[in-house]
Amino acid sequence: MEYIAGETLANGGILSEYEALHYMEPMGKALALAHQNRLLHRDVRLQDIMVRDDSV
Repeated sequence: MEYIAGETLANGGILSEYEALHYMEPMGKALALAHQNRLLHRDVRLQDIMVRDDSV
């Protein structure tokens, strides 16, 4: 597994509505792509979502 310099969404504190929406679209696209490739993640939670230092 690659190292990601940054933090999880769980470590970032409470998200504003704008911030939450900012992360939801790419997370949804990533999960859709995983599902299209027959991969299933059964435990998606804030601790599993990394935000790189460059905000990607």
